[in-house]
Amino acid sequence: MSFAFYSDQNLTNMLNTTDKPLTVTMNVSGGGATVDLIVYFGSPDNTKKAVPASDPEITVDIIDTDTNNTHTLDPNNGPWYVLGLSPGDLDTNTKNTSLSLGTQVLGGVANAVPIYIRIFEPEQNPALWEDLQLKTNVIRVDVA
Repeated sequence: MSFAFYSDQNLTNMLNTTDKPLTVTMNVSGGGATVDLIVYFGSPDNTKKAVPASDPEITVDIIDTDTNNTHTLDPNNGPWYVLGLSPGDLDTNTKNTSLSLGTQVLGGVANAVPIYIRIFEPEQNPALWEDLQLKTNVIRVDVA
C-alpha cells in the first residue's frame, strides 16, 4: 500500500479519492467560522518509508480542485487555511503555507503523522464542501 492521506489513525479510510474526498462542513450562513479537521499521512505497510524525490523535505499543502470558483486566498479576510502537526500549531503557524513533515515518514500505523487543519471560509453557504484536496510534493517510496 502506498503513502496517502487517511481520515483515521489506523490508516483504513483513504482520502483524496473520488468517493472519499476531504469533506469540510460549513455551518454558518455566509461563512465566517473556522472548521478544524485532523487527517493522517502514512502507509499501513511498515516495510516502506516515504522520502522526498528531489526536495529537502516532504511537504503537505491544500489545493482547491474547483477551478471555477473565484476565491483567492487572503490571510486576513479569508478564505485561508492553516496546517499543523499539533492542535496548538493552528494558532501559530502561518496561514496558506505548506507544512513540512521532515525528511522521511516511516510506514506502519504507529508512524502515521497527524495533520491538523483549520479552514476559514467567509463566503460559503452552509453545506458540505468537497473541493479541497491534500497534496504532497513529489515523494518516493523506499524500503524502510
